[in-house]
Amino acid sequence: MFFLGLTIFGAKLVFTKSGNHDADFMIKLFGYLLLMPGIIGFLQLLP
Repeated sequence: MFFLGLTIFGAKLVFTKSGNHDADFMIKLFGYLLLMPGIIGFLQLLP
């Protein structure tokens, strides 16, 4: 459940556009930092 929340929130941040290029860069960077552990966590849960 924790990894699902990380993945959804990270993906939402990656695909959000605000119009400000500097803010978009920081938001996407933070989104990818949340998305990577979420995906790795899902892959570790597979049998």
